[in-house]
Amino acid sequence: MAPRTSPIWEYYIDDPDNPTNAVCIVPGCKKTKVSRGPDGSNKANLAVTPLVTHLKNSHPQKHKDYLLSKNNLEETKKRKAEEADDDDEMERKSLADKKMKNQTQSTLNSWAGGSFKASQGPSCGNLYPMKDPRAMDRHRGVLSMMILDLQPVSIVDDPGFKIFSTSMDKHFKVGSRHFYSDKIVKVYDVSRAKVEEKLEKDAPLAVSAQLDGWSVNHHGYVGLLVNYITAGWKRVSLNIACSPMDERHTGENLGMFLEEKLDNWKVLDKCNVIVSDSASNMIKLMEFMPARMSHVSA
Repeated sequence: MAPRTSPIWEYYIDDPDNPTNAVCIVPGCKKTKVSRGPDGSNKANLAVTPLVTHLKNSHPQKHKDYLLSKNNLEETKKRKAEEADDDDEMERKSLADKKMKNQTQSTLNSWAGGSFKASQGPSCGNLYPMKDPRAMDRHRGVLSMMILDLQPVSIVDDPGFKIFSTSMDKHFKVGSRHFYSDKIVKVYDVSRAKVEEKLEKDAPLAVSAQLDGWSVNHHGYVGLLVNYITAGWKRVSLNIACSPMDERHTGENLGMFLEEKLDNWKVLDKCNVIVSDSASNMIKLMEFMPARMSHVSA
């Protein structure tokens, strides 16, 4: 029998007396046997939904743990699939770049009267050293473009971008994907540390959470701000999350997301107000938040 990969089976075992049932192994369960279909059903036709429903109704905390495990598993599968797609795309792009290189060179030489070849790339002796302030300033510019304009790191491999960079400064050589990927991680770490430092310094007595979800290019995202007033009566708004969320934007999933993020930033116990639009899923998420919290539609 193939191994069961669904995290729901952390809470059940097969019923040895009836193969159409599952037995809940959560300590203290009052109704351990859960039917997955009519007696005599083929194993392929047995449903998992009754197991999830039982967990939700009888063991709410275990149900939250299950959803979190399920979401993590789905994200891992998706990430691996995207990495495989990226590898395929990089291979196709590499072949396409090689094919286009000569065509681009010929076309540009014709367009620029044969002058482009001489200015296409700087000679090694004329490049800024890696730690030269001028090189570092230009690398920061490339990083700013990626972050502020949501440009992919792969843009540094695009022929047009390389041409543009060289035309702006023939002594500057654009870094590799790996170079900028590493820098972006460091920028994130520094920025997160600054936000954590500000929250700790301001020590707000209460915060409100501002939540929004959207989809673009077949992917879902959720953004989260915390707002508060400092002891000096200054208004502060901090973005503490802007995360991919490709699972359904149900009230339950949004509630789990919100509670997890607020807890990670140590402001869950300080949050009493949730601000969002009036979409039904935003209204529904309040059922999964602490009773002290109130909802305000913006």
